[in-house]
Amino acid sequence: MVKLRRVQFILGLFLAIILILGLCGCMGTILKQEEKAVLEYLENKYSEEFVVESLSRDYAIGKPNKAYVHPVGREHEWFMVSIYERDGVREYSDGYSFVFASQAVLPEYESWVVEAIPGAKIVVNVCNGTKRTREKHDRNASFDEFAEKESHNIGIDINIFLDEKELKNKENLFEQLSHSLYDNVPRKDIVTETQVIFIKSDIFNTLVPHSYRGSGAYEMLHYDKIAVAYTRLIVSEGITQEEILKRLELDFEES
Repeated sequence: MVKLRRVQFILGLFLAIILILGLCGCMGTILKQEEKAVLEYLENKYSEEFVVESLSRDYAIGKPNKAYVHPVGREHEWFMVSIYERDGVREYSDGYSFVFASQAVLPEYESWVVEAIPGAKIVVNVCNGTKRTREKHDRNASFDEFAEKESHNIGIDINIFLDEKELKNKENLFEQLSHSLYDNVPRKDIVTETQVIFIKSDIFNTLVPHSYRGSGAYEMLHYDKIAVAYTRLIVSEGITQEEILKRLELDFEES
């Protein structure tokens, strides 16, 4: 009887391992098929080649629901592809056009930020919440042309990176920045979230701003023990310079 139970246990374990391996193999096939479909969608839309960095799975349906992608040779232009299923058909939308818009608006923002705070580094990310666009925008279009089409679904993240040495002068720095933000944010009808992040001095010179696009930049830098302090605020229609300064001071936080 004992031997029979051992045989049953071993057989059960063996079957479980086979089942798990089969499921893993099946999921691997699904991921490869989805990766191929995402690349076909993007290459047909933009006539460029892309690399899928990763796929995220919706565990409720057991299939991928988003992919992180970048054009070949341009890792800093990463974006997300949303994957839907409608009536049994897989559909896609993407944020690649928002990369174009970010690049179009960067020189304008960079000029007044650096004028206010010489030595600052900056990256701008035109974002669109949880939605992606199905439109194919002209890569050379101006930001205003892009915003006119996407204004129902658009925001701007400005990440300003400063050497930690600037902390000793942060009161004057926040005063200058509050005036600069109030005077220069060109579209107050578009919500603009600004993060000011102080970086360790031994890292600052080699920091690549494009690697830290978006509202999660501080969390990434803090996790990597690169950021030592930060503050943030949202600039929107009706805000005053005094309110901007107050937010910069109140939300300041050291790591």
